Amino acid sequence: MSSGNANDSGKTFEYVVGSLLISQNVKWIRGYNTRRKGEYGEDITVDFYCEKVAGFPEGLYVECRWQESQGSVDKKNSALKDNILKHYDKPTIVVCGGSKVDAGYNVLLGACRCHGGNLKGVFRLEDFVAFVPSLRNGQASMQLQKQFNPDQKDLF
Repeated sequence: MSSGNANDSGKTFEYVVGSLLISQNVKWIRGYNTRRKGEYGEDITVDFYCEKVAGFPEGLYVECRWQESQGSVDKKNSALKDNILKHYDKPTIVVCGGSKVDAGYNVLLGACRCHGGNLKGVFRLEDFVAFVPSLRNGQASMQLQKQFNPDQKDLF
């Protein structure tokens, strides 16, 4: 897949995630600059900042990762993981999709279950579809705790 097609697929994936958020009346800002610096001194811009979500009074970041080829998925997802764990200032979930997403998904899921912190959950798209109504009904924080950090209750 050419980089142009990969970028188009990634943007389409973000559109789908944004549409799911809108379907539950979750208001968001796309391409939100957190005004923080990442692991390599870069500005951190998140895919979505959901300002007011029941259970997350400080807001919630939603990152999207689409992977259709092997490429540099391990490096990109490791950098995302490090940035979320060390530099993000708000709770964050990551939504993953694409036929080659398994390696990146597993890296992020392992970090979520082992380290906690601001990485609250990692979803494949089909699981995010089932989760997103909880952002509206106030059950998201509890559902994330039960699904991803059952032994780390003090994180929430």
